[in-house]
Amino acid sequence: MAPTDKPQSHGPAFAAALFGISENDLMIGGLPVRDIVAGTGTPCFLYDASAMRRAYRNLETALSGFADIYYSVKANPLPAIISLFRQEGAGAEIASVGEYRAAIKAGVAPENIIFAGPGKSKAELREVIEGGIGEIHIESAEEIGRIEAIGKPVKASIRINPVPDAQAGAMRMGGKATAFGFDEEELENVLPLFKDARHIDLIGVHIYGGTQILDADMLVSQWRHGISLAARMAEMLGKPLETIDLGGGLGIPYFAGETPLDLEKVSAAIPDLKALLKAHPLVADAHVIVEPGRFLAGPAGIYVAEVNSVKTSRGTTFVVMDGGMHHHLAASGNLGQIVKRNYPIVAPAMMQADYEETATIVGPLCTPLDTLARNAALPKLKAGDLLAILQSGAYGATASPSGFLSHPAAKEVLIEDGDIAIVTSARDRAGDNIATLTSENPHQTLRIYDIREGVIAADLYDLLHLLAPASQTATWVVSTVKSLQSADEWFEVVGESRDDLEMLAQKDARISGAVLADLAKKAKQVIWGQFTALSPALDQEWVTIRAIDSSFYEVTTPDANVQDKIKSFFRDVRPTDSQYR
Repeated sequence: MAPTDKPQSHGPAFAAALFGISENDLMIGGLPVRDIVAGTGTPCFLYDASAMRRAYRNLETALSGFADIYYSVKANPLPAIISLFRQEGAGAEIASVGEYRAAIKAGVAPENIIFAGPGKSKAELREVIEGGIGEIHIESAEEIGRIEAIGKPVKASIRINPVPDAQAGAMRMGGKATAFGFDEEELENVLPLFKDARHIDLIGVHIYGGTQILDADMLVSQWRHGISLAARMAEMLGKPLETIDLGGGLGIPYFAGETPLDLEKVSAAIPDLKALLKAHPLVADAHVIVEPGRFLAGPAGIYVAEVNSVKTSRGTTFVVMDGGMHHHLAASGNLGQIVKRNYPIVAPAMMQADYEETATIVGPLCTPLDTLARNAALPKLKAGDLLAILQSGAYGATASPSGFLSHPAAKEVLIEDGDIAIVTSARDRAGDNIATLTSENPHQTLRIYDIREGVIAADLYDLLHLLAPASQTATWVVSTVKSLQSADEWFEVVGESRDDLEMLAQKDARISGAVLADLAKKAKQVIWGQFTALSPALDQEWVTIRAIDSSFYEVTTPDANVQDKIKSFFRDVRPTDSQYR
């Protein structure tokens, strides 16, 4: 680095604008980042559900009376996030049958789902059509034939690749030679392809010129073109259009000097856009759709990794993390960037520190591509410290080569109002760890008697870690162990967290899995105590853990996965017909 070069340091400013800061701690969802990751481990993506809801409501207000929002699932297909936007009123835009299944799992009604993408297979088309999907957005002549061969009725729109004047954004999706949709200038030749279609009800148009648009004027200009194109297509068809899909493209700032999309300016243009619709009778009553993804989810997420080592090579300081491009390809610059620029980065447990050190941040992979930031301004770091990459709620875990070099997948954590709502990973999507928890599975009680150097080898933290990530998903009730034969009850802990745990037990308090894991880690020994996990997916107890007088641990659960994990991890496990009395 030349002496005159100045390191990039936009991370702290982004953090202050996006999240709360409490003394040295970056807060997300009302919790300190370091407290969350103490329970979940790193690397992980943390998502603030309330921030996503705010983004949705702000956009909904700006578009009021003009367009409905369909969440673009590709941005982040975590079912809990899809469900969040469904609760807010969004439909879903999907690009694969996998995303369709995720949307259905999240509770989105099939008729509120639209399917776009240039390479839909016949099997995909059959599944979504038979499932009652709202619309297929057709992008090739072959796709028309595949749908007709299925022989079932479906509503459809044509996806149009706009002329060059209508494209915009950091990544142009139209206005050039592209695999997406039909070229606008060929529209006259495309419409006759539908003439003999018996099962396709052509009701609309989908136009999308580009993504990551930060200029409100450019976005509105693109929408104007879309409305004009829709009117022209309706005239060619000689009938009204039911749907005008204006695509997504709403951007978020990532780099120094960028500013957020001005929603007030977008809102100010809505009356003119509505007037443009009304000026064309064949589109005046059309259902207008926008399909943002990054704009809704991106700012609400961060990627957190732990420093593995700090080293110097020929004058350059390298900070080696336990996570990298295999989790966050976009931050490495290998997903759409032409010139590599740094995402906003902070040390989430050192927010008041001076960002005066300069370093290159790299991941654990044996490739020079695994570089998350160059010439970044940071506090002085050491092994065990944390770094957080902001603007990471979209195109993160599932847009990255998580299987490369067989490193573990990053966990994904959704937090809302101080509670951890879901913990999963790209390879272990929401709820899968407790999929075997049904009324058909009988409860089984297992006693763990493992002894090491004369004392019980198991502890509460071991068990919580063994059952992660599902143990993080659950809400836990902390209570005493009650005798079934007398009025006696017991709770005893040794260690730093003794008072906190004993106070919780007195109240039969409910706490998140992350908080319990942190308290368990600080406990030297849990002598007596009962900890019951409630499944977030099913209305019943998932697992109960009891510490019995430092003699053994008892685990009761109907979950076959948990039973198998206990039996395989511990050496001396004994089934019993009844709980401790």
